[in-house]
Parts: sequence; structure tokens; C-alpha cells
Amino acid sequence: MHRQWSRVLALAGAVAACPAVVRAQTAATIAGRVTGEAGQPLVAASVFIPSLNYGTTTRTDGTYSFTVPANRVSGQTVAITARVVGYRAETVQITLRGGTITQNFTLATAPAQLSAVVVTGAGTVTTRERLGNVINSIDTTAIQRASAPQNVVAALAGKAPNVVVREQSGEPGSSASIKIRGVATVTGGASSQPLFVVDGQPIDNSTVSTNGGDQSTVTQNRAADINPNDIESIEILKSAAAAAIYGARAANGVVLITTKRGRAGTTSYTLNSTNTFDNIMKKDILQRSYAQGANGTAATCTVLNCTPDRRSWGPAVSGPTFDHIDDIFDTGTTFDENLNVTGGTERTLFFVSGGLTRQNGFIVGPNNYYNRATARLKASHRLFNSLNVGGNFYYVDTRGGYVQKGSNISGLLLGSLRTPPNFDNRQYIDSATGLHRSFRFPRPAPTSLTRSRGYDNPFFVLNNPGNKSELGRVNAQVNLDWRPLDWLRVQETFGADNYDDDRVEALPLTSSNRPDGQVTRFQQTNLEIDHNLLVTANYTIRPNWWTGTVSAGQELNSRRYRSVYVNGVTLNAPQPLDLQNTLSYQPSEFRSLQHIQGYFLQGTADLWNQLYLTGLVRDDGYSTFGASKRTALFPSASVAWSFSHALGNSDERGAFSFGKLRFGYGQTGREPPVYATISAFSTGSASLNEGFGSGYGDFINASQSGQGGLVNGFVLGNNDLRPERSTEREFGADLGFLDQRVTLGVTYYNKRSTDVIIALPVNAGQTGSTRALKNAATISNKGLEVEFNARIYQSKNLGFDLGAQFGRNRGLVEALAEGTEFIPYNLEGFTGAIGSSTVGYAPGVIRGLDFARCGRHLTIEGVGDIDALCGANAKKDALFLAEDGLPVPDPTDRVIADPNPKWTMGFSPTLRVSRLTLSAFLDVRRGGEVWNGTKGILYYFGTHKDTDIRNQQGAYGKNYMTSRYPDVAGPGANVTPFKTAQDWQAWMNGEGGGFGTVSGQFIESGSFTKLREVSLAYTADQPWVRRSLGVSSINVRVSGRNVAQWTPYTGFDPEANLGGAEFLTQGIDYFNNPVSRSFVIAFTVNR
Repeated sequence: MHRQWSRVLALAGAVAACPAVVRAQTAATIAGRVTGEAGQPLVAASVFIPSLNYGTTTRTDGTYSFTVPANRVSGQTVAITARVVGYRAETVQITLRGGTITQNFTLATAPAQLSAVVVTGAGTVTTRERLGNVINSIDTTAIQRASAPQNVVAALAGKAPNVVVREQSGEPGSSASIKIRGVATVTGGASSQPLFVVDGQPIDNSTVSTNGGDQSTVTQNRAADINPNDIESIEILKSAAAAAIYGARAANGVVLITTKRGRAGTTSYTLNSTNTFDNIMKKDILQRSYAQGANGTAATCTVLNCTPDRRSWGPAVSGPTFDHIDDIFDTGTTFDENLNVTGGTERTLFFVSGGLTRQNGFIVGPNNYYNRATARLKASHRLFNSLNVGGNFYYVDTRGGYVQKGSNISGLLLGSLRTPPNFDNRQYIDSATGLHRSFRFPRPAPTSLTRSRGYDNPFFVLNNPGNKSELGRVNAQVNLDWRPLDWLRVQETFGADNYDDDRVEALPLTSSNRPDGQVTRFQQTNLEIDHNLLVTANYTIRPNWWTGTVSAGQELNSRRYRSVYVNGVTLNAPQPLDLQNTLSYQPSEFRSLQHIQGYFLQGTADLWNQLYLTGLVRDDGYSTFGASKRTALFPSASVAWSFSHALGNSDERGAFSFGKLRFGYGQTGREPPVYATISAFSTGSASLNEGFGSGYGDFINASQSGQGGLVNGFVLGNNDLRPERSTEREFGADLGFLDQRVTLGVTYYNKRSTDVIIALPVNAGQTGSTRALKNAATISNKGLEVEFNARIYQSKNLGFDLGAQFGRNRGLVEALAEGTEFIPYNLEGFTGAIGSSTVGYAPGVIRGLDFARCGRHLTIEGVGDIDALCGANAKKDALFLAEDGLPVPDPTDRVIADPNPKWTMGFSPTLRVSRLTLSAFLDVRRGGEVWNGTKGILYYFGTHKDTDIRNQQGAYGKNYMTSRYPDVAGPGANVTPFKTAQDWQAWMNGEGGGFGTVSGQFIESGSFTKLREVSLAYTADQPWVRRSLGVSSINVRVSGRNVAQWTPYTGFDPEANLGGAEFLTQGIDYFNNPVSRSFVIAFTVNR
């Protein structure tokens, strides 16, 4: 009987326990709303449970909800955190039980975002409070407002102090260069650009033109293949302390890009449509008063194939004139459409996106376009509670049509701006023969099919369909995230980045650059495979006293590059513009393969919740290192002390709410060029830049009369080459005031780069080579950075924020090789205005000749002692004028321009009124000089507006070139040398023009103030929107980029640069196509 009762009681107990078991196995749904202190909803705030790795983001009304599966719910107490940029994160404890749990958050203003998670590279992360160095986090909404959907690098302009961005032009497919804290090398192109890393995968951002950066067509930098709409966050690692984790590829800094990812919960959709209208920021630089001719006499052309005088120094125009700028430029359009889909369950997350960009440029005609189609799938799945697997696949297809530019007699602006005002370029086809005509060849005969036109008619140029590109790029990776223990995490990523770039550039028959026609085919393939393994262990010596992490990582990387260049000449027929239609062609091929094996060890210690220490060492082995030392170590260390915590203000509130001092030390490197350690043979091909000959079509090939030939390579191998090494010390402070409504960050850095690789001449008779690479140069960069942010007023329906930044960098080439004063970059500039690295100046200054100046201790043959002739009262650097009132060329080759700015500043106010937001960005750059080569040449031709002065008397120091030469001295200081139009013509056709020897006279200030961005946005997220339209919100934005500028520069734009990202030397203006001004209307629909 007793046994039966025991069974009954046991059964009753089990039945009674069932509801508790059911309750424990019920999923928990956490929901609520996140608002600011004034009650305004906070959009896109992250709400998550760190210990369980579950969470979501808030909707447009600030609400959120997510579900924790039943098998993770056991009535335990967990911490839940809400975080969003610009506000203090808040963490509360909740009891996790089955059913619905309501948890609201009210976040206090905190522009400093001390608790925000920051990606620090190679899979490592930390919070901003623990950083002992500067890492700039870029607001991705600001990237979208930048109105430059075709190039994410261009959109970074002005977003962080000492991050200087220059656009090649406003054309579709043009490149943008970026420099972080100056330049740490003397090599241009990708070697002076930072490393780009997307989702942990290094990607290629090189810029390689088809036929030279100073001519040819614009060339895209490859980071522009990224769809900005896919980006979730961007971190810029400036200092060596921050970037040392990337070792010998990080001397110029690192840009970390993280793309969007899936969020658990209901599937959401975002459709974005952006419509952009581009035009040039026109300046009136051409005269419309004087006709083609010379010495006041009109040019004549009375027979077929005549070549009248090319100048516009003729009589006053007595008929219609034409605007040779408005003629070739129109309003360009860009239509950018993107669809994002995100969602998932507690175990599976996904993000899918598709984008289509169709850009028709502001150059008239059908051959100025750039189209990009993108697709991304990023997903993850939790196989087990401790193991998460993920994948990320991205594909981009770009196709472009381009127009010839620059130092190119078949270039657009070169021919257009030289045209006399009374010649109508629009009539570019001769009515009698149907052939190409220009102002230098206005009456082509039927037999002139292979004759040069002197300069191509710009309408012939822009109607040339032969310049095209097609690119397909795939970036794919898989990753594992394993947490076998609470304190141990293992992350592994394997990825590949591959693109195939296929281009053709063609010059049709009658092209001035090649009258018999030319077709160039250029194909390049780049594959980079990268494997990363990271193991992180958390440790606690004593809670709230000493905690930290220890991380060990490995990187295996392989890069394979291949290119084929084929140049075909002499077209057999006018069409097609293909290689098979050329009479002869010359190919060349290049291949390279590079390997990296890197390891790093990093440790952190968080002491007393106020002192944060980080130490790292990376050991790199590169196949490009010399055999004498195959590996290199790159250490770094940083310390951050939140001294306000030590003063008892751990809650970070009050008038002085936060204070942190920080120091960082680190070393980074730049690897030697591929195969620089090897002495190889060369074919001496005429298609190479270094064939035998002058470079003007008189190459001599090693192969002759059908017999193959080889010669020593032009660069002698150096088996002792080491990576360039940059050592940097950084000091700074971060301060918060008024409950962190106001924050201030100040940073000083001192970076010194040693073992910088330069090319030095060698004895060709002994070695068979012309130069050798050596570790010889030293460069330093010192600077100051200031960041200020203030939330001046915040309420539910009104808010005003203000951000400001300041940056100053002083670059200096301390030493080159012994006995070497400068290294010229003969492909970056022109005779008399050549880019260089010169001892005592920043890298990339421009060298050439100037006129004689007082105080330079000059003695010029045939003139005498210049200082003595200037007189004792002459100001230093005053322009010396000879007895005829004209300056005298100084034969000394010297630095004539430094394109690097002295300092930069930016202001970004934001005003919010209910659902309406008005924001702007004012970009200020002071210092830096530009060589206005375009202006000098137009002086010669007499088409520049300044040549209207020909009907006046003039003199230096009075009414001519007073901005360049404000002070004059010497025996001719009071002489008037220009009394007639013939006087002006004689001077500008000689030393006073662009074909003279003195380029220094055309150096101008590159300072500017730009209203870089202005944006007005309205968000409709009221309940009626969901009820009536079935969507959660609609956003409408009207914005502009480069809306206005104030600059003393007299050319189109001081930012434009002929070579774009391919050149280290910036500040070269030689018939560059201008930067655009953009107006945007965008619509975003969320569901």
C-alpha cells in the first residue's frame, strides 16, 4: 500500500512540475523602445545580449524586438545593452524567462561614444575608451550624403583630420587618391596609398592607366568597385601603433570597411533611389574678343589642307564668337538604385543587396559614361551554440566609355581651350569631304585621311567611341567563429579577391596624336587570396581590477598579377577600332606572384577600469624581401588612462565628465617592389617605357631582322632589400564636458620612415643596367589633429549638433642617398614642372625654373649680381626686373611648388526639426600650390582671358601678375615693357608663356573653402505611412556636393589633378577635365 501511494505521489509531482518545464522551454521575446533624453526615437540603435550573441536594431520609431530561443532560456539573469552613435550605451540586467519581456532605454547624449566597439584590424576589436591611439570612425550616413556613389574614396574627403583626398576629375570612372598623415615613401601610385581591408579581406586599390596618367583617359582606383550602400562602418587606422597589426603593408595607414550584415527578426527591405545631376564649376577663363592670327592680322586659309596660324593674337572679332567651354559640357546624370534585404532567425542571418549605377557624364556625347552593377550575399548560421559559420559573396561588373584628356593633342580640353573664339568647333566634319576638321586644319582634302589636324577638334574627340573598359570582380570569403569555452574564441577567415580588367583605347584615322590610327588593348588580372586565423583568450586576474585578453593570429596571403599590353598602329580601314584592323602591333606581357606569411601576438590589460595597456608584435615573411633577411618584426604598444575615473567620476557626468590621456608607439612597413631582388633579362621592347631611344618613337629593339635578342634588365637586382620602416609616436588626450555633450580630442604625432627604397643610377657599362633599388632615404611626418563635437541642443522635436576638425602635417624628406639632392618623377609632370622628392621638402614637390628673385644670392651670366642690382631696400624674393622692365630667367633648377596643404579644417553642423534634418559640411584647405600649366599654354595661344590686357599698357608690379609677384625691384622696376599688343604677344610667345622655360610664373595657391556637402532630409514614419502605404518609413533627401567654392586659384578647380591616384605628385593642372558640382534627390523606402 505504501509503495502504491509513493508511485501516486511521484506521478502527481511530475504532473505538477510540467508547467514549470514548459515555461522554462518557452522562447523569450524582448521588446521595447530606445529614445534620447528628450524623448526622441533613436533609429538604428543596436540592442543585444552580449553573453548570448542575440540582438537587433531599432526601427525608425525607435522600437525593437527580438527572440531568444527556448533552449537558451533558463530563467537566468543576463545583461542587455542598447548602443547608438552619439549616445552613451546603457546596460541593464533582466531575468530571461519565457514570454514577452518589455525593456525600454533612455540614452544620454555622448558624442565621444566611449563604449562603442571599434574594429582594430585582423579580426580584433575593442572599445573606444580603451584605445591608446586614434582610430577615426566614419559615419556611413555621411558617406551616402557625399553624393559620390561611384567612388567611396572620393566620399571620404574631409571626413577626418589629416586624411587628404583629391579627385582626378568629375568624369565618370575617374580616380581619387587618399593620403593619411602625409606620404611615407618616395614611390607613387598604390605605394603611397593606404591598405584597404573589406570584412577582414585585403583588397586591391591600385590605379593603372592604359597609356600614362598625364594623357590617355581617366582611370578608376579599384576601391571604387565597392558599393557604398553596402557599407556599415569605416575605420581609418592612422598611426603605426594602430596599423602595426598589418605589418609591412601598413606604412601609409589602413582603411577598414565592414559591410552590412543580417539581423534576426522579421525580414526587412530597403529600397534606395538616388538621382544625381552633375555640371562643372565653370570659370570664365577664355577671351572672346580677338580672332585667330598674329600681330593683329587675321589668319587665312584659302586652299585645301592649309594650316593657318594656330594663335589668337589676331584682330578684334567682327562676327559671332563661341563658348568653347559650354560647347563641350552639359548636365550629367547618375541614377543609383539599391535594394537591401535583411533578416533571419535566432540561428540564421542573411543580408542580400543589389545595386545598379548608371552614370552619364557632363561631357557632351555618348562616350562618357560609367555603369556599375553589384550583388552581395552575406549570411551566417549557428551550427551549434558555440559554432557559427558564415559566408560573404560580392560581385561587381563595371563598364565605361571615356574621352581622351591631358597632355595629348588628341585630348578634349587641349584642343578646345586653344581654339580661337571665332571658330565653331561644332562643325567638326567637313561638309565637302566628310572628314575631320579643326581650327588648325579647317579645309581637309579628300586625300588627308592620314594627316594630322594639329590638334583634334574636341567634338571629334568626344564622338570617338574607341575608349572603353569592362571589369568583372568577385570577392568571396567563408568564416568560422568558434567559442569552445566562455573565455576562448577562435575565428578563421578564408577569402579571395579577383578581378579581370579589359580595356581598349583607340585613335581613329586623322587623329592628331596618330593620324594613321592606333588601337591599344590592355588586359590585367589580379587575384589575392588571404587566410586569417585568430585565437583570443579572455582572462580575469581579479574582477574590476585586472582583466584583459591575449590574441594570437596568422595571415597567409598570395597575390598574382598578370597584364598584357598590345599596341597596334596604322588602321587598315576606318572601322572597326580593333586590333585585327591594324597593320602591325607590338605586345608586351607582365606577370608577378607574391607571398606573405605573417604572425602576430597581442596582449591587453585593463587595470582598475581606468588604465588600458595594449602590446603587439607582428613577424612578417615576404617573398619580396631580400634573401639576406626574409622576415621583419613590427612591434607596437599603447596606453590609455581614463584619469577622470581616478578622480572618482566613474559615471562620466558633470561639467568635466571625462578625461583620457593616451600614448601610442608602433612600427609599420612597406614591402619592396616585386622582383626587385632579382637581376633579370629584358627584350628591350619598344612598347616598354624603358626601351632604347628617346621615348618619342625612335626605340631600338634588342630583337633585329627576325632574330630574337635579350639584354640585361634595366633595374639591377638587390638581394639585400629590406622593407621600408615607419616608426611613429603618438600623444593625445580625449576630454568630455557637460555630461559629454561636448567632446574634444587632441593628437600630436611624429612619424619617421627609414630604409625608404629609391632608384639610384648605376654604371651601365659594368652592370648592363641603368639603376638599382636601395634602402637609402629617410622621411618624417609630424602633425597635429583636433576633433570637436557638441550636441548644443536636444529635445524631442529640435536638435542642433556641431562638429569641427583641424589637421596639420609637415612632411620632410630628411635624406636620400649620399650625394643625391632630389629624385625626379619624369612621368609625373612636364619639362620645367617635374614632380620630385627633394631633400628639405615634403615628397611630391614640383621642380623647375623661376625668374630671378632678390635675396637668392644669384649671379647670372650676362646680367650680373642680382642682389646688388636689386638694391639694398629690395624685399626678399622680390621679382628682379632688368632695364627693359622684364624679368630674367633664373637657370637654377629648384623647387617651385609644394602641393601639400599647410592645414585643413572642416565644419559639420546638423539641425533637426521634428522629422526634418538639415546638414552641411564646409571643407577648408589652406596652403598647397598648383602648377597651372593650362594657363601658361593659353597665354601663348592668346585664348586666355588674361590676354585681353593686350589693349592696355602693362608692367610687372603694377597691373600684371601681381598675385604671383607682388614685389619688384631692379633697374626696370619703373619701366613699362608692354605698350602694344605686339609687345604682349612677343612676351607671351616667349618666356612669358607656357612654352617658355620658366614654369614658376604659373604657380598658384591651391587654398580653398568649399561647401562640400549640404543635405535636407525628411523622414515620414507616422502610423498613417504604415497603414496607407504598407511601409515603415519613407525618406526624401535633397542634397548637393561641391555646391560652392571660394579660392584664389584661377583654373577650374584646385583639387583636380592630371594623374589622379596614379601620381604621387599632386597639383598638376594641364588641360585636366574639371571636378563636378552635383545636385541630388534621393528616396529611401523601408519595409
